[in-house]
Amino acid sequence: MTPCIDHGKAGDAKGYGQRPYEGRPGALLHRVAYVRHHRLALNDIDGKVMRHTCDNPRCVNPEHLLLGTHKDNTADMIARGRGKYANGNMGAGELNPKAKLTRQDANSIRVAYAEGGVRQVDLAVRYGITQAVVSKIVLNQIWTV
Repeated sequence: MTPCIDHGKAGDAKGYGQRPYEGRPGALLHRVAYVRHHRLALNDIDGKVMRHTCDNPRCVNPEHLLLGTHKDNTADMIARGRGKYANGNMGAGELNPKAKLTRQDANSIRVAYAEGGVRQVDLAVRYGITQAVVSKIVLNQIWTV
C-alpha cells in the first residue's frame, strides 16, 4: 500500500482536517481529496461516508479512501477491532466493560419479578440499576434469553 498523505492541518478532535470547498466552510479534507481525485463534486457523495483503509483520519491519500455507507464503515471497524469493538468486545451484555449486571443477574431479576411480591424499583435498588432497566429486562427487551 502507498504511504498515507497527512493533510497538514491542526485537525479536529479526531484528527480530520477541514477547509472551505465548493461553498462549504468546513469541508472535510479527505472528502475533498476523494472528489477531486475522482472528478466529482461534494454533492455527489452527500449521504455517503468516506472509509479510510489505513484507519488514519489525517490521511488524504485518495488510494486509501473508499466511499461507502455507515453500515460499511461499522463493518470495517468491527473487522479491524477498532472503537468499542476492540479486543473482541462487542459492547453488549457482560462483554461491555461498563456492564453492571451479569446474565445470571438478569435471569434472577426476571425470576424474582415473575414470582411476584417484589417491585421493579426494589430490584433496581438491589442491583444498582434503574427501574427502567429492570422493566426492559422483564420485558425481554434487553439481556434477552
